[in-house]
Amino acid sequence: MMQTVYVPRSNRNHRHEFNQKHIPGVSFFDLKKCCDQSSKYDNIQLTASDFSHYVGDLGIGNDTSSFGYFMFRVFGHPELGG
Repeated sequence: MMQTVYVPRSNRNHRHEFNQKHIPGVSFFDLKKCCDQSSKYDNIQLTASDFSHYVGDLGIGNDTSSFGYFMFRVFGHPELGG
């Protein structure tokens, strides 16, 4: 999995850029969708359950290779020292 983050409100199209430039086999991890959509604030972290569902839909599970993404550590991924 690979992630590119831009300054909020930069008006860049993450999905379009991913489709043009991604490494084959890499999943698109959309921070705009992987956050609490009900919050009035930008990029508020999901609950552990909602995060699990989001990454599960990407094909990422307990038997998937380790990823260096901070949210996996926050939710206690065993291979990332959570």
